Amino acid sequence: MRSLRRICGALFLLSLIYSLAPTQTPAQIVNGSFEDDGQPSLQGWTFTCDRGQSLHSAPPDGGDWSLKAGPGNLQSCFPGQAFQTIRGVQSEEVWQLSAWARRDTANPTTASIYFRIVDASGARRALSVDTTTSMIWTRLTVTDTLHLNPGDSVQVVLDAGVTSGPTLANVGFNFDLVEMAKAPQAVSSGPNGVTQSNALLAGYPNPFVDTTTIPFAVDRGSFVRLEIYDVLGRRVTTLVRGWLPAGGHRQMWSADDVAPGAYVVRLQTATGNFTRMIVRVAS
Repeated sequence: MRSLRRICGALFLLSLIYSLAPTQTPAQIVNGSFEDDGQPSLQGWTFTCDRGQSLHSAPPDGGDWSLKAGPGNLQSCFPGQAFQTIRGVQSEEVWQLSAWARRDTANPTTASIYFRIVDASGARRALSVDTTTSMIWTRLTVTDTLHLNPGDSVQVVLDAGVTSGPTLANVGFNFDLVEMAKAPQAVSSGPNGVTQSNALLAGYPNPFVDTTTIPFAVDRGSFVRLEIYDVLGRRVTTLVRGWLPAGGHRQMWSADDVAPGAYVVRLQTATGNFTRMIVRVAS
């Protein structure tokens, strides 16, 4: 009887400890406001190059603090990113990611946000991207269906861009109020595996050496532009300019005449604009 009492007491104590232990809600961004009880905090975020800094500035309703993330540099470390892995996301769910971003006056790069899929081997695949070069706080938003294979994980990425010249001191992009929410319905797949709605999918391969293929789709026959821009917002080339029927399409970009670096792919249709980041590396 005494042993039974000890066992029951131990079970009660374990259940009490478990109930009091902090838990992380699945599919939730940790510390998307970059502050804790009014104090600056970078908890929950991982940085690819230099560690981010806390900035005493925020968009409306953003509290007092935000993240300042520096751009990467092709001559040293790139890309300049802050990211975190999101637990509890299920395959085929549709999620919306949003964040506020603002560039420093001296920063010549482009900020972007996106979901990234990392497979069991560590290979990474970026999904839809929203970008800004504005010096005013701007809300970025992307929505994606997360097609996951066994062993895949989902990351939220805040990208401060990349430069190809000398390293620039004290420049970067500011991010705040990073949030994600489940969207109400999935996006169906159409011909060639491209979604049957306006969409710009990840180029493959990415990064690439000389040639990459860019899949995209339009929901109805319309005039379409598919263009490449550099990180300063200058158009590099126009891949598609004309009327296309509804459905999935693919366009190859041979970039052997442009310098290695980060570029923005921009799809313009009758009902929306879409952007993605792509990186050409030296052979």
